[in-house]
Amino acid sequence: MEDDSDWDVSFKDQLADFATGSRYISSTTSKPRSPYGDDWDLLWLGHCSAQQDPTDQRRFVIENDDTVPPMNHRLNFNEVPKMAELGYDNSTRIVFRANNGVCLYSYALSFRGAQKVLRWQNNVKTFNPIDMGIGYQCRDDANFRCIAVYPQLVDSHKAAGRESKDSDIGSFDPKKIREKGLSWNIARSTRLNIDNLLYGGSEAKMEDQWADLPELVGPRRTRFE
Repeated sequence: MEDDSDWDVSFKDQLADFATGSRYISSTTSKPRSPYGDDWDLLWLGHCSAQQDPTDQRRFVIENDDTVPPMNHRLNFNEVPKMAELGYDNSTRIVFRANNGVCLYSYALSFRGAQKVLRWQNNVKTFNPIDMGIGYQCRDDANFRCIAVYPQLVDSHKAAGRESKDSDIGSFDPKKIREKGLSWNIARSTRLNIDNLLYGGSEAKMEDQWADLPELVGPRRTRFE
């Protein structure tokens, strides 16, 4: 996990759904040692692009999810699943086998997966930043099993203060100040709710990051496709 990562205050509940999806995508049938299943190499929880493997169209679908931000509060730097074309509305999240991606805000490697990454990255002919290298490995190594989620569960936080501290690989106006921090792709930021979490008690109301989050009716629903 990167040191500026952020996630929703409902992260534990999100992980429970993601684990169900991961077991499905990894074809786990018996009782696994891991809640995420035992036949995966990479779990890609935080990214800025993730594409579904065209040879595996299975999806675990989470509908009516109030932790999914509206489209105008999502930011990605490359391709992501085209949810409307797939028939999903703006309150839906999917778990799927990925064959490419960018950014490593948060991820998990199994022991076997770590071995595969070391071998593959050591033998590639062209150097790439590690996030792109792993994305290409998901695409080009048929034996490297990558499972992703979109919208992502973890993203980078842009803190209040000088925008120039956001990154050391971008260009920023050193005088530009951000009045309030934000985290794209996150509905209720843990970083922005830290005081509520620490001091508000169990009945504390978590603040929405975006004023236009829709009010959803009914419980969250899941299904296998």
